[in-house]
Amino acid sequence: MKKVLIYCPVFYPQNGGYANAFQNMIRALVDQTADLQLHIVTPQKLDNNQELEVQNCKITRIDDEAVINLNKLPFFMTKIAALFNLFIQAFNRAKQVKQLLDQEQYDMLFIETLEDVLLLTYLPKRYFDNLLVRVHATEETEGFIYKNNMLSKLKVFFLKSSVMKKLQYICATNSYHVNFVKEHYLEKNVFEISKKTFFTLPNTIYDRNNILKTNAKRHANKKIKVLTLGRMNRDGFLQKGFDDFINGLILSKEEVFDRIDLTIVGSGEYQEFLKEKAKKNNLNINFISSITHEESIELLLQNDVVVLLSRFEGHSMFALEALATRNAVLFSNTGGLIDMVEENGKLVEVQDIDDFVLKFEKIILSGDEKIEQMKEASYRLYLKKFSNASISQRFEKFMKIMDGNR
Repeated sequence: MKKVLIYCPVFYPQNGGYANAFQNMIRALVDQTADLQLHIVTPQKLDNNQELEVQNCKITRIDDEAVINLNKLPFFMTKIAALFNLFIQAFNRAKQVKQLLDQEQYDMLFIETLEDVLLLTYLPKRYFDNLLVRVHATEETEGFIYKNNMLSKLKVFFLKSSVMKKLQYICATNSYHVNFVKEHYLEKNVFEISKKTFFTLPNTIYDRNNILKTNAKRHANKKIKVLTLGRMNRDGFLQKGFDDFINGLILSKEEVFDRIDLTIVGSGEYQEFLKEKAKKNNLNINFISSITHEESIELLLQNDVVVLLSRFEGHSMFALEALATRNAVLFSNTGGLIDMVEENGKLVEVQDIDDFVLKFEKIILSGDEKIEQMKEASYRLYLKKFSNASISQRFEKFMKIMDGNR
Protein backbone atom coordinates (compact mmCIF):
# COMPACT_ATOMS: atom_id res chain seq x y z
CA MET A 1 0.00 0.00 0.00
CA LYS A 2 1.47 3.34 -1.10
CA LYS A 3 0.93 6.22 1.33
CA VAL A 4 0.75 9.88 0.28
CA LEU A 5 0.27 12.93 2.48
CA ILE A 6 -1.42 15.74 0.56
CA TYR A 7 -1.45 19.28 1.93
CA CYS A 8 -4.39 21.34 0.61
CA PRO A 9 -4.60 24.95 1.82
CA VAL A 10 -8.18 25.25 0.51
CA PHE A 11 -10.51 22.28 0.76
CA TYR A 12 -14.04 21.05 1.45
CA PRO A 13 -16.44 22.48 2.60
CA GLN A 14 -15.39 25.51 0.57
CA ASN A 15 -17.01 25.46 -2.87
CA GLY A 16 -14.72 27.10 -5.40
CA GLY A 17 -12.26 26.36 -8.20
CA TYR A 18 -9.33 25.36 -5.98
CA ALA A 19 -11.37 23.34 -3.49
CA ASN A 20 -13.27 21.50 -6.24
CA ALA A 21 -10.07 20.79 -8.17
CA PHE A 22 -8.38 19.31 -5.08
CA GLN A 23 -11.39 17.20 -4.17
CA ASN A 24 -11.79 15.93 -7.74
CA MET A 25 -8.15 14.83 -7.89
CA ILE A 26 -8.32 13.08 -4.52
CA ARG A 27 -11.46 11.16 -5.44
CA ALA A 28 -10.03 10.24 -8.83
CA LEU A 29 -6.81 8.90 -7.29
CA VAL A 30 -8.45 6.64 -4.71
CA ASP A 31 -11.12 5.51 -7.20
CA GLN A 32 -8.60 4.51 -9.87
CA THR A 33 -5.75 3.17 -7.70
CA ALA A 34 -6.39 0.15 -5.49
CA ASP A 35 -3.18 0.23 -3.44
CA LEU A 36 -3.13 3.95 -2.58
CA GLN A 37 -3.87 5.47 0.82
CA LEU A 38 -4.19 9.25 1.11
CA HIS A 39 -3.83 11.46 4.17
CA ILE A 40 -5.28 14.93 3.50
CA VAL A 41 -3.98 17.72 5.70
CA THR A 42 -5.68 21.10 5.54
CA PRO A 43 -6.09 24.26 7.61
CA GLN A 44 -9.60 24.65 6.14
CA LYS A 45 -12.17 24.74 8.96
CA LEU A 46 -15.02 22.24 8.82
CA ASP A 47 -17.33 24.58 10.79
CA ASN A 48 -20.73 22.92 11.20
CA ASN A 49 -20.45 20.69 8.14
CA GLN A 50 -20.19 16.93 8.24
CA GLU A 51 -16.72 15.60 7.47
CA LEU A 52 -16.09 14.40 3.94
CA GLU A 53 -15.94 10.62 3.59
CA VAL A 54 -13.68 9.23 0.88
CA GLN A 55 -12.53 5.61 0.66
CA ASN A 56 -8.85 5.04 1.61
CA CYS A 57 -8.57 8.66 2.65
CA LYS A 58 -7.90 10.15 6.08
CA ILE A 59 -8.50 13.88 6.67
CA THR A 60 -6.69 15.93 9.32
CA ARG A 61 -7.66 19.55 9.90
CA ILE A 62 -4.77 21.37 11.50
CA ASP A 63 -4.98 24.43 13.72
CA ASP A 64 -4.60 27.77 11.93
CA GLU A 65 -5.80 30.28 14.50
CA ALA A 66 -4.40 33.82 14.40
CA VAL A 67 -2.16 34.70 17.32
CA ILE A 68 -3.21 38.34 17.49
CA ASN A 69 -6.82 39.51 17.24
CA LEU A 70 -6.67 42.42 14.77
CA ASN A 71 -10.10 43.71 15.80
CA LYS A 72 -8.75 44.70 19.20
CA LEU A 73 -5.84 46.75 17.85
CA PRO A 74 -5.62 50.41 16.79
CA PHE A 75 -5.70 50.82 13.02
CA PHE A 76 -2.04 51.87 12.75
CA MET A 77 -0.92 48.57 14.31
CA THR A 78 -3.03 46.18 12.23
CA LYS A 79 -0.62 45.80 9.29
CA ILE A 80 2.33 44.94 11.52
CA ALA A 81 0.20 42.52 13.53
CA ALA A 82 -1.19 40.91 10.34
CA LEU A 83 2.37 40.33 9.12
CA PHE A 84 3.29 38.80 12.48
CA ASN A 85 0.24 36.50 12.27
CA LEU A 86 1.24 35.48 8.75
CA PHE A 87 4.66 34.21 9.82
CA ILE A 88 3.53 32.60 13.09
CA GLN A 89 0.53 30.83 11.52
CA ALA A 90 2.73 29.45 8.72
CA PHE A 91 5.28 28.28 11.30
CA ASN A 92 2.53 26.49 13.25
CA ARG A 93 1.15 24.87 10.07
CA ALA A 94 4.62 23.63 9.14
CA LYS A 95 5.19 22.33 12.67
CA GLN A 96 1.98 20.29 12.55
CA VAL A 97 2.78 18.91 9.10
CA LYS A 98 6.28 17.92 10.32
CA GLN A 99 4.76 16.10 13.29
CA LEU A 100 2.53 14.06 10.97
CA LEU A 101 5.44 13.25 8.65
CA ASP A 102 7.57 12.10 11.59
CA GLN A 103 4.80 9.88 13.01
CA GLU A 104 4.39 7.79 9.84
CA GLN A 105 6.39 6.86 6.73
CA TYR A 106 4.98 8.35 3.51
CA ASP A 107 6.00 7.54 -0.05
CA MET A 108 5.23 11.10 -1.16
CA LEU A 109 4.44 14.51 0.29
CA PHE A 110 2.24 16.33 -2.23
CA ILE A 111 1.72 20.08 -1.76
CA GLU A 112 -1.22 21.63 -3.62
CA THR A 113 -0.21 25.11 -4.89
CA LEU A 114 2.77 27.33 -4.13
CA GLU A 115 0.52 29.78 -2.31
CA ASP A 116 1.59 28.63 1.16
CA VAL A 117 5.15 29.77 0.50
CA LEU A 118 6.01 30.24 4.15
CA LEU A 119 5.00 26.69 5.09
CA LEU A 120 7.43 25.41 2.44
CA THR A 121 10.05 27.85 3.74
CA TYR A 122 9.74 26.48 7.28
CA LEU A 123 9.88 22.81 6.20
CA PRO A 124 13.45 21.47 6.59
CA LYS A 125 15.33 20.29 3.49
CA ARG A 126 15.13 16.61 4.53
CA TYR A 127 11.40 16.54 3.74
CA PHE A 128 11.95 17.62 0.11
CA ASP A 129 13.44 14.34 -1.12
CA ASN A 130 9.96 12.94 -1.74
CA LEU A 131 8.03 16.24 -1.97
CA LEU A 132 6.15 17.24 -5.13
CA VAL A 133 4.49 20.65 -5.34
CA ARG A 134 1.79 21.41 -7.91
CA VAL A 135 1.46 24.93 -9.31
CA HIS A 136 -2.14 25.86 -10.13
CA ALA A 137 -2.02 29.54 -11.12
CA THR A 138 -2.92 32.33 -11.35
CA GLU A 139 -2.58 33.74 -7.83
CA GLU A 140 0.70 31.93 -7.14
CA THR A 141 2.11 32.85 -10.57
CA GLU A 142 0.86 36.00 -12.31
CA GLY A 143 -0.56 37.26 -9.01
CA PHE A 144 2.73 36.93 -7.15
CA ILE A 145 4.82 38.45 -9.93
CA TYR A 146 2.65 41.30 -11.17
CA LYS A 147 0.59 42.43 -8.17
CA ASN A 148 2.34 45.47 -6.75
CA ASN A 149 1.80 44.79 -3.04
CA MET A 150 4.04 43.94 -0.12
CA LEU A 151 2.62 40.46 0.47
CA SER A 152 3.25 39.31 -3.12
CA LYS A 153 6.77 40.69 -3.06
CA LEU A 154 7.42 38.97 0.25
CA LYS A 155 6.25 35.61 -1.09
CA VAL A 156 8.35 35.95 -4.24
CA PHE A 157 11.39 36.71 -2.08
CA PHE A 158 10.96 33.53 -0.05
CA LEU A 159 10.19 31.48 -3.16
CA LYS A 160 13.43 32.53 -4.82
CA SER A 161 15.69 32.64 -1.76
CA SER A 162 14.49 29.47 0.00
CA VAL A 163 11.78 27.30 -1.53
CA MET A 164 13.20 26.96 -5.05
CA LYS A 165 16.60 26.04 -3.64
CA LYS A 166 15.05 23.09 -1.78
CA LEU A 167 12.49 21.90 -4.33
CA GLN A 168 13.54 19.06 -6.60
CA TYR A 169 10.17 18.03 -8.04
CA ILE A 170 7.78 20.61 -9.50
CA CYS A 171 4.61 20.06 -11.46
CA ALA A 172 1.92 22.36 -12.79
CA THR A 173 -1.59 21.86 -14.07
CA ASN A 174 -0.41 22.94 -17.52
CA SER A 175 2.73 23.35 -19.61
CA TYR A 176 2.49 27.16 -19.72
CA HIS A 177 2.96 27.49 -15.97
CA VAL A 178 5.81 24.98 -15.85
CA ASN A 179 7.61 27.44 -18.12
CA PHE A 180 6.40 30.35 -15.94
CA VAL A 181 8.17 28.82 -12.93
CA LYS A 182 11.36 28.34 -14.94
CA GLU A 183 11.29 31.94 -16.18
CA HIS A 184 10.22 33.86 -13.09
CA TYR A 185 11.17 31.78 -10.05
CA LEU A 186 14.30 30.13 -11.44
CA GLU A 187 15.10 33.24 -13.52
CA LYS A 188 15.92 31.23 -16.67
CA ASN A 189 19.03 29.93 -14.93
CA VAL A 190 19.74 26.78 -16.96
CA PHE A 191 21.99 25.35 -14.25
CA GLU A 192 19.34 25.72 -11.54
CA ILE A 193 16.58 24.50 -13.88
CA SER A 194 18.62 21.43 -14.80
CA LYS A 195 18.70 20.37 -11.13
CA LYS A 196 14.90 20.06 -11.05
CA THR A 197 12.43 17.53 -12.45
CA PHE A 198 9.28 18.98 -14.01
CA PHE A 199 5.90 17.33 -14.66
CA THR A 200 2.41 18.39 -15.70
CA LEU A 201 -0.59 17.10 -13.76
CA PRO A 202 -3.84 18.65 -15.04
CA ASN A 203 -7.07 19.00 -13.10
CA THR A 204 -9.80 16.44 -13.60
CA ILE A 205 -13.53 16.08 -12.94
CA TYR A 206 -14.92 13.40 -10.65
CA ASP A 207 -18.22 12.43 -12.24
CA ARG A 208 -19.85 10.43 -9.48
CA ASN A 209 -23.29 10.41 -11.16
CA ASN A 210 -22.02 9.74 -14.71
CA ILE A 211 -23.81 12.82 -16.03
CA LEU A 212 -20.91 13.61 -18.37
CA LYS A 213 -21.82 10.60 -20.50
CA THR A 214 -24.92 12.48 -21.63
CA ASN A 215 -24.80 12.79 -25.41
CA ALA A 216 -27.78 14.93 -26.39
CA LYS A 217 -27.17 16.26 -29.90
CA ARG A 218 -28.45 19.72 -30.69
CA HIS A 219 -31.40 20.05 -33.04
CA ALA A 220 -30.65 21.46 -36.47
CA ASN A 221 -31.75 25.06 -37.06
CA LYS A 222 -32.10 25.70 -33.34
CA LYS A 223 -30.19 28.67 -31.96
CA ILE A 224 -26.61 27.97 -30.91
CA LYS A 225 -26.27 28.42 -27.17
CA VAL A 226 -23.16 30.39 -26.20
CA LEU A 227 -21.95 30.63 -22.60
CA THR A 228 -19.21 32.38 -20.63
CA LEU A 229 -18.68 32.52 -16.87
CA GLY A 230 -16.48 34.20 -14.30
CA ARG A 231 -16.11 36.56 -11.37
CA MET A 232 -17.14 40.17 -12.02
CA ASN A 233 -15.34 41.82 -9.13
CA ARG A 234 -12.37 44.05 -9.94
CA ASP A 235 -9.78 41.26 -10.26
CA GLY A 236 -12.21 38.97 -12.10
CA PHE A 237 -13.19 41.71 -14.54
CA LEU A 238 -9.54 42.36 -15.37
CA GLN A 239 -8.71 38.66 -15.72
CA LYS A 240 -11.70 37.12 -17.47
CA GLY A 241 -11.92 39.46 -20.48
CA PHE A 242 -15.66 40.19 -20.27
CA ASP A 243 -15.12 43.61 -21.85
CA ASP A 244 -13.25 42.01 -24.76
CA PHE A 245 -16.20 39.65 -25.22
CA ILE A 246 -18.78 42.46 -25.27
CA ASN A 247 -16.63 44.60 -27.58
CA GLY A 248 -16.24 41.65 -29.93
CA LEU A 249 -19.98 41.08 -30.00
CA ILE A 250 -20.52 44.73 -30.90
CA LEU A 251 -18.19 44.28 -33.88
CA SER A 252 -19.72 40.97 -35.03
CA LYS A 253 -21.97 40.59 -38.10
CA GLU A 254 -25.73 40.84 -37.69
CA GLU A 255 -26.24 37.36 -39.11
CA VAL A 256 -24.30 35.93 -36.15
CA PHE A 257 -26.93 37.21 -33.70
CA ASP A 258 -29.69 35.49 -35.65
CA ARG A 259 -27.95 32.19 -34.85
CA ILE A 260 -27.07 32.54 -31.15
CA ASP A 261 -28.55 32.56 -27.66
CA LEU A 262 -26.07 34.27 -25.28
CA THR A 263 -25.63 33.73 -21.52
CA ILE A 264 -23.10 35.31 -19.15
CA VAL A 265 -22.81 33.94 -15.60
CA GLY A 266 -21.09 35.94 -12.90
CA SER A 267 -21.53 38.43 -10.09
CA GLY A 268 -19.63 41.42 -8.79
CA GLU A 269 -19.49 45.19 -8.99
CA TYR A 270 -18.84 45.17 -12.76
CA GLN A 271 -21.98 43.24 -13.65
CA GLU A 272 -24.09 46.40 -13.95
CA PHE A 273 -21.46 48.00 -16.20
CA LEU A 274 -21.59 44.99 -18.53
CA LYS A 275 -25.40 44.91 -18.51
CA GLU A 276 -25.60 48.61 -19.36
CA LYS A 277 -23.03 48.29 -22.14
CA ALA A 278 -24.94 45.35 -23.64
CA LYS A 279 -28.22 47.27 -23.43
CA LYS A 280 -26.79 50.39 -25.10
CA ASN A 281 -25.57 48.27 -28.01
CA ASN A 282 -28.78 46.25 -28.36
CA LEU A 283 -27.11 42.99 -27.38
CA ASN A 284 -29.62 40.43 -26.17
CA ILE A 285 -27.69 38.69 -23.38
CA ASN A 286 -29.09 36.61 -20.53
CA PHE A 287 -27.14 37.60 -17.38
CA ILE A 288 -27.19 35.12 -14.48
CA SER A 289 -25.74 36.35 -11.19
CA SER A 290 -25.29 33.13 -9.27
CA ILE A 291 -25.74 29.39 -9.77
CA THR A 292 -24.56 26.32 -7.87
CA HIS A 293 -21.84 24.09 -9.27
CA GLU A 294 -24.46 21.44 -10.09
CA GLU A 295 -26.56 24.03 -11.95
CA SER A 296 -23.53 25.19 -13.94
CA ILE A 297 -22.92 21.59 -15.10
CA GLU A 298 -26.56 21.30 -16.15
CA LEU A 299 -26.24 24.59 -18.06
CA LEU A 300 -23.10 23.35 -19.81
CA LEU A 301 -24.82 20.11 -20.80
CA GLN A 302 -27.51 22.15 -22.57
CA ASN A 303 -24.96 24.48 -24.19
CA ASP A 304 -23.10 24.41 -27.53
CA VAL A 305 -20.18 26.86 -27.44
CA VAL A 306 -18.17 28.08 -24.45
CA VAL A 307 -16.16 31.30 -24.73
CA LEU A 308 -13.40 32.17 -22.24
CA LEU A 309 -11.35 35.25 -23.17
CA SER A 310 -9.15 35.38 -20.07
CA ARG A 311 -6.15 37.71 -20.22
CA PHE A 312 -4.32 35.20 -17.98
CA GLU A 313 -5.57 31.87 -16.71
CA GLY A 314 -4.60 28.66 -14.95
CA HIS A 315 -6.15 25.28 -15.68
CA SER A 316 -9.70 26.60 -15.44
CA MET A 317 -12.19 24.11 -14.00
CA PHE A 318 -14.95 25.85 -15.99
CA ALA A 319 -12.99 25.36 -19.21
CA LEU A 320 -12.35 21.72 -18.33
CA GLU A 321 -16.03 21.18 -17.58
CA ALA A 322 -16.83 22.72 -20.98
CA LEU A 323 -14.81 19.96 -22.63
CA ALA A 324 -16.30 17.20 -20.51
CA THR A 325 -19.86 18.35 -21.25
CA ARG A 326 -19.27 18.40 -25.03
CA ASN A 327 -18.98 22.07 -25.90
CA ALA A 328 -17.14 23.62 -28.83
CA VAL A 329 -14.71 26.13 -27.35
CA LEU A 330 -13.19 29.53 -28.06
CA PHE A 331 -10.43 30.17 -25.52
CA SER A 332 -7.64 32.69 -25.08
CA ASN A 333 -4.18 31.56 -26.12
CA THR A 334 -2.78 31.71 -22.59
CA GLY A 335 -2.09 29.60 -19.51
CA GLY A 336 -3.78 26.25 -19.09
CA LEU A 337 -6.33 27.07 -21.79
CA ILE A 338 -3.71 26.35 -24.47
CA ASP A 339 -3.69 22.65 -23.56
CA MET A 340 -7.47 22.38 -23.95
CA VAL A 341 -7.90 23.30 -27.62
CA GLU A 342 -7.26 21.02 -30.59
CA GLU A 343 -9.94 20.08 -33.12
CA ASN A 344 -12.65 21.10 -30.64
CA GLY A 345 -12.45 24.87 -31.24
CA LYS A 346 -10.07 27.77 -31.64
CA LEU A 347 -7.56 29.78 -29.65
CA VAL A 348 -7.82 33.58 -29.67
CA GLU A 349 -4.83 35.86 -29.11
CA VAL A 350 -5.13 37.62 -25.75
CA GLN A 351 -7.01 40.95 -25.92
CA ASP A 352 -7.13 40.75 -29.72
CA ILE A 353 -10.76 41.66 -30.38
CA ASP A 354 -10.47 41.35 -34.16
CA ASP A 355 -9.09 37.83 -33.80
CA PHE A 356 -12.00 36.93 -31.51
CA VAL A 357 -14.57 38.33 -33.97
CA LEU A 358 -13.03 36.43 -36.89
CA LYS A 359 -12.95 33.08 -35.08
CA PHE A 360 -16.28 33.53 -33.28
CA GLU A 361 -18.03 34.21 -36.57
CA LYS A 362 -16.29 31.25 -38.19
CA ILE A 363 -17.54 28.86 -35.51
CA ILE A 364 -21.08 30.22 -35.33
CA LEU A 365 -21.54 30.31 -39.11
CA SER A 366 -19.82 26.97 -39.75
CA GLY A 367 -23.08 25.02 -39.63
CA ASP A 368 -24.68 22.50 -37.29
CA GLU A 369 -22.65 19.51 -38.46
CA LYS A 370 -19.29 21.23 -37.92
CA ILE A 371 -20.31 22.47 -34.44
CA GLU A 372 -21.43 18.94 -33.54
CA GLN A 373 -18.04 17.60 -34.64
CA MET A 374 -16.22 20.14 -32.43
CA LYS A 375 -18.44 19.26 -29.47
CA GLU A 376 -17.59 15.56 -29.79
CA ALA A 377 -13.90 16.45 -30.23
CA SER A 378 -14.02 18.24 -26.86
CA TYR A 379 -15.22 15.11 -25.11
CA ARG A 380 -12.58 12.95 -26.82
CA LEU A 381 -9.87 15.41 -25.75
CA TYR A 382 -11.15 15.33 -22.17
CA LEU A 383 -11.00 11.52 -22.10
CA LYS A 384 -7.51 11.47 -23.62
CA LYS A 385 -5.81 14.10 -21.45
CA PHE A 386 -7.93 14.94 -18.41
CA SER A 387 -9.96 11.88 -17.39
CA ASN A 388 -9.70 10.33 -13.92
CA ALA A 389 -7.81 7.35 -15.34
CA SER A 390 -5.32 9.54 -17.21
CA ILE A 391 -4.56 11.70 -14.15
CA SER A 392 -4.20 8.77 -11.73
CA GLN A 393 -1.87 6.94 -14.14
CA ARG A 394 0.36 10.02 -14.41
CA PHE A 395 0.38 10.38 -10.61
CA GLU A 396 1.48 6.75 -10.17
CA LYS A 397 4.28 7.22 -12.68
CA PHE A 398 5.50 10.35 -10.87
CA MET A 399 5.74 8.29 -7.68
CA LYS A 400 7.80 5.64 -9.48
CA ILE A 401 10.16 8.27 -10.89
CA MET A 402 10.66 9.90 -7.51
CA ASP A 403 11.10 6.54 -5.78
CA GLY A 404 13.69 5.51 -8.37
CA ASN A 405 15.68 8.71 -7.79
CA ARG A 406 16.05 8.14 -4.05
